[in-house]
Amino acid sequence: MRQLLSFLYGSLLFAVCQAQEEYTCPAIGGEPVEITIPASGGKISLEIAKSKKNTVCNLFRVVAKEGKDIDNFSGNSSNDNFILEPVARSFHKKPWQQIKGPYATRTKVRSCNKLQCTVKIPIARTGNYKYVLVTSGHALKNVNEERARFLSQTTFGPTMTDITDWDHGDGLTGFANYLEKQIAMPATLHREYWRKHMDYAIRNEHIRESTQVPMHPCNQYSRWRDYSFTAGDYGKEFKVEAIQVDGAGEMLMISVLDADTVRSGLNYYEPRTVNATFQPFDDDCTVPGKEDYCGTGEYQTCYGFSEGIGGNINYRPKDRLDLGCRNMRNPKIFLPAEVWSQNTANGGHMVAVGLPAKDKFEEMPGVIAELRPYWFVGQSLRMTVDNWSAVQCPALLDENLKWDFRYLTGFVGETGEQLHYDGYAVILENTVENPFSDGGLFKEGYSSNGYLPCANSVMDFTNMDSCVLSPGDGCVPVEISVDRWAITNEAKEGVLVCGSHGEVANNPGFEDKYDNNMFRMFDTGRSVFFNGFGQQKGSVWAQIALEADDQLRQRIAWAFSQILVITPYQIDESQELSECFLNYHDIFVRNAFGNYRDILKEVAYSPMMGEMLSYQESRSGAYVERVEERVSRPDENFAREIMQLFTIGVNRLKIDGSEMKVKTDDGRSSIPTYDNSDIQNFARAWTGLRRHARRGNFEGRWADRNRINPMVVEGARRDQFPKMDLFKNYIGDGYPECTDLPEKQYLRIGATYRLLGSHNFALMHFEEWNWPNNVNLLRLSLNTTSALYQELCHPDGSESGPCDFKPQVHISSNLACDKNECNLDTVRVVQVGEDPPVYYEYLKPACVEFAFENSKKLKKIADRRDNAMCVNKKINDAAMPVCCGASTTWVTSECNYSMERVSYKTNEERCPVDGNIGVCSWQNVHFPNPQGQHCNFNGVYEENYRTFHWTNETCSIQARVTKEGTVAIVHDPNMDINSVLAEDNQQKVMHLVNSTNINFFKVNWKGGEHPSAENNCGTAECELVDDECLCAVSVKRRRLFKTVPPLKFTEYLVHGAPDIAALDDGKYTKSADSTDDVDVYHKTGKTEYGTSTIFSVVRNEKRIFLKNYISRVIIAGSTYEFRNPVSMMSLVNPETRDAHYETDAVLDHYFYHPNTPTFIAMRLIERFGNSNPSPRYITAVSKSFTSGKYVKTK
Repeated sequence: MRQLLSFLYGSLLFAVCQAQEEYTCPAIGGEPVEITIPASGGKISLEIAKSKKNTVCNLFRVVAKEGKDIDNFSGNSSNDNFILEPVARSFHKKPWQQIKGPYATRTKVRSCNKLQCTVKIPIARTGNYKYVLVTSGHALKNVNEERARFLSQTTFGPTMTDITDWDHGDGLTGFANYLEKQIAMPATLHREYWRKHMDYAIRNEHIRESTQVPMHPCNQYSRWRDYSFTAGDYGKEFKVEAIQVDGAGEMLMISVLDADTVRSGLNYYEPRTVNATFQPFDDDCTVPGKEDYCGTGEYQTCYGFSEGIGGNINYRPKDRLDLGCRNMRNPKIFLPAEVWSQNTANGGHMVAVGLPAKDKFEEMPGVIAELRPYWFVGQSLRMTVDNWSAVQCPALLDENLKWDFRYLTGFVGETGEQLHYDGYAVILENTVENPFSDGGLFKEGYSSNGYLPCANSVMDFTNMDSCVLSPGDGCVPVEISVDRWAITNEAKEGVLVCGSHGEVANNPGFEDKYDNNMFRMFDTGRSVFFNGFGQQKGSVWAQIALEADDQLRQRIAWAFSQILVITPYQIDESQELSECFLNYHDIFVRNAFGNYRDILKEVAYSPMMGEMLSYQESRSGAYVERVEERVSRPDENFAREIMQLFTIGVNRLKIDGSEMKVKTDDGRSSIPTYDNSDIQNFARAWTGLRRHARRGNFEGRWADRNRINPMVVEGARRDQFPKMDLFKNYIGDGYPECTDLPEKQYLRIGATYRLLGSHNFALMHFEEWNWPNNVNLLRLSLNTTSALYQELCHPDGSESGPCDFKPQVHISSNLACDKNECNLDTVRVVQVGEDPPVYYEYLKPACVEFAFENSKKLKKIADRRDNAMCVNKKINDAAMPVCCGASTTWVTSECNYSMERVSYKTNEERCPVDGNIGVCSWQNVHFPNPQGQHCNFNGVYEENYRTFHWTNETCSIQARVTKEGTVAIVHDPNMDINSVLAEDNQQKVMHLVNSTNINFFKVNWKGGEHPSAENNCGTAECELVDDECLCAVSVKRRRLFKTVPPLKFTEYLVHGAPDIAALDDGKYTKSADSTDDVDVYHKTGKTEYGTSTIFSVVRNEKRIFLKNYISRVIIAGSTYEFRNPVSMMSLVNPETRDAHYETDAVLDHYFYHPNTPTFIAMRLIERFGNSNPSPRYITAVSKSFTSGKYVKTK
């Protein structure tokens, strides 16, 4: 494992070793020693003594700026006159070494002895420069200085107490002990910290848009207010009307229009208070022009609110945008009995409740929203008693209220003082470690009309190990709900419930610290906390940096956040959101001591990164062509940035951080790691990602975007064609060919099953939105006698008792088939158990398909939209079976479960069982009665899912070659059927692979030569069409090795094979030729090294199996040939499962690229206090990154 823990020892302890061994230098501050430069130029060899103890000696190339004389340079010279370019250095008696600088890579350190080294440097013939030696140094005086230096790298700054109370031991042992203790500390998650301290109001009708629930009025910490207007009233209409009050005469009642009732056509005005007068606080209503703002009438609030009695409220006459806003003071709540009587008579919504005495409330101060007078929000009174049980409280639990307390008024103790309920939110715990037991179903009734969405997360790679089945009814995630646009939540027993990292409950007892974006306050688009919202995430980071005990983890997380950056201003509503930014930062907090590969994957799937670099919703060109009938290219932003900034950098590096160079006509040039064609190529690998559907219990509104959960991949939108890697091989190399997987792979080693729960909607296979819970959908039900059933029901190996369903089950031994299973080629979703039913989804192991095949391996398949294409006859998950009778006008398709796929051989074997004549070239497919056995459960062609069926027609594949040498796949199926089909029902080649498709990809031509218009395509077997060559091809497999190869030569083996253990016993035998590094397997009974020979090696920390051949594509009638590309995506059924496999393979390619350890090591070192690390330092950290360990013995 490439553990980032190794970086700590490789970086921090490395620096400590330098400090402990004391860096000093002879003649510190002395005049630089000038190197004699020959006039002839060229290279000179210098014998330079190593630096002395506690010194660093630098060799600089000093260049005089324009108009300055190099002879005037001295140790006291100004940097304004000269440029010092570092060339090499020696420190603390260490050998000389080249360092960063424009001349570093041309400087060579030759032999060294105990006293000196030979340094070879390049000398230009002319120039206003010289070479000098400069020494400097600093010795750490005591252990406190050593500890201070160490802690300055491992924390955000030590205190004197941290230094003087050090109790971890002395020297390197003490530093190592400190690191181990820091690593063992629990992580302080930023999202968790913010949620615990979050305290915000759900105002009025915004409860309908909330993803959280309001606190119950009877509970401790419930909030109340004594002022009339809230920040949520911005832009609302209100009216002032006269009312007779007993003992006071005529007074003025202020009522605010409830926007929610406007939508329903009721136009209900909610009484807020009764006052003697109504006018601006600083205006005289007798002044001409000011009377429009006074007395009875209809008004509208405008910019500027302050929550609190006497606070600022801006308003103007209704529908008079020509008039400016005036200020009035926020009035105290006073609703006399006459208001309540009127409310009852008019069928109003107001509800009253008794409250405890005023001394049972504590004042919660407001927060300044703008740096202007009277603009503050959040002032409230917080109830301190627990479970207030006045008579009125139980009535509030009445089902009809639906937790809608917006019109609730409380009467305080015996004084009768009135308070309005202030609906501060409650967010509940739904962590990965402790997900909602019912998925958040209880929240459905919390708001009016059940508007709160389900809080349950869909299973993904970040939470799958802790997902559980709900013991009773559970909330089905909106993502897989029967109706994704339904208002109310779907409930089922035994739903799979999953949590989210850091999704803890808030603590209303905390002092106010953080608010939440619930609505926009101002018509300028600014939120209530224009400054506050934007600064909250920074405030959380600062508080944790100052207070958290896990300083090392936070420091590392900060370093990674500086490398894998998201820019707030490229995220919509970034000034109004906190939780999604903090959740992104937590990727680095959680994985600080883990594997950089895990960080890379979480970042790649992050909806925040997807939004910032615009690759979310990026779709393949073929998908856009089919759906929108236009030409489109995938977004390239992330494909570029993940290479340039996150993994390999722009130029090839040596392990010490220096650049590799290649000789050119202009001298020596850097070697790029990628070019623009690579960016375009890899952009296709980042298609198909989108955000998950909305859910509840995190910051945002009901219909807001889900920026919390990792993005989901839609296989139908992923580019399906081969993708060349950065070394002219292909993404997918090393994986077995799909046709090589053993029969009934779903029962063999390597098969994986993911729990779906009682909801049978597949997540890793494509399924249309209207498929879930369809009564006609037939899933394969396993018998209790089945070995697969037992494996899924009792994964621990027990044979009795209730089932113990695990989120994921890996088949670890080959299983026997049972009854109907023996008739299947593969499975999709299987049912285990009845009450409630529990489903698992089968995940076939990652495998590849060749882009080109010889025609004898192919058959034509066709769908009900008259599309045809070619597919390998051995592929068992591409096409449905078709059985032909006496007529081919209508043929029958029957399966054992919905969407069953079979190989061509199985199709042939099934048909005679029913007395049919076999497979034919059919015109139309008949689906049997839904209650019987069927393939497509409703007989309807789904827009995104291709229901292909086998035919007995021949097929061939051609190559279309551009002048640049890129290639497109062209299928050429037999189309004789069109002679009997109506003109408007003619079969056509699928757009993906027809003769005009533009789905070109890079190939590796032998010798770089290929057919083109310039050479008239080079052969009569190619046709020149629109400056491109359409060529017949053949495929040949060439043996690579006649004996067991050395490990380094196995890099030429690119085609994978299945795990030997998954094959039938006795099919292969291990050869005695096997070495410590390379295992050899021959088919039993054979000893010759042929194309069937399998080698096994460890590559990229995993044991893989490789075939002893290379597949080549030959242009017919020529010597042109190229390596046969492979793809992890099927051209027939682009499954989500395979898109995930391909994404992992792409990430592995970046991660295991030889540049990545050094590139990331250099960036981490820079962020831990060394902006110019030595090559030795970089090498040590790079090796630690690669090996997963760092050892320092002295």
